[in-house]
Amino acid sequence: MRRAVCRWAPGPTHDGPDGGDGDDGPHRGVPRIERLLMPGVAVTCMATETESGTGLTGHVRGVTVTTLACLGGVAAAVLGGAIVGTGVEAASDTRALMFVVAAIAGQYPVLKAIGVDVADFGAKDHLYVAFMTFTLWFITFAILLTTGASL
Repeated sequence: MRRAVCRWAPGPTHDGPDGGDGDDGPHRGVPRIERLLMPGVAVTCMATETESGTGLTGHVRGVTVTTLACLGGVAAAVLGGAIVGTGVEAASDTRALMFVVAAIAGQYPVLKAIGVDVADFGAKDHLYVAFMTFTLWFITFAILLTTGASL
C-alpha cells in the first residue's frame, strides 16, 4: 500500500545570494517552483510506501526477497554439489534439481517469518523468486562442476 504524507508550510528558499529568491513581495520565503504551482503555499511530501502491517518499505521488501532468493540458489547448489557430487556424472544427475525446487519452496516460510507478506505476492513475484533462485543455483552449480571442487 502506498501512502504520501504531506504537510503545508512555507518551504525553504534556494535562490539568491542571501538565501532569498530576490522577491520582496507576498511570496517571499516560498520556493519558485511552488509559487508557480500554488501561489503562497508550499507543499512538502514524503513517500512512505509501507507494507500493510509489516513495517517493511517497498525497497526493503524487494531487497529482502532478492537476497533470500539469491542465497537460496547458492545454498541449493552447494548442498547439491556436496550430496550429488561435482564430477562428470553429476552433470547429468537430475537429483540436483531437487535441491533447487526445495530452495524455492522453502523460501516462502522464511519470508513469512521475516515479515514479508507472501499472501500479497502475484504471479510476477512468484516467477521472480523462482527465476532468481534457479539462476543463482545454475551459475553456482556450473562453477562447481567446471572446477571439479570437492565439497
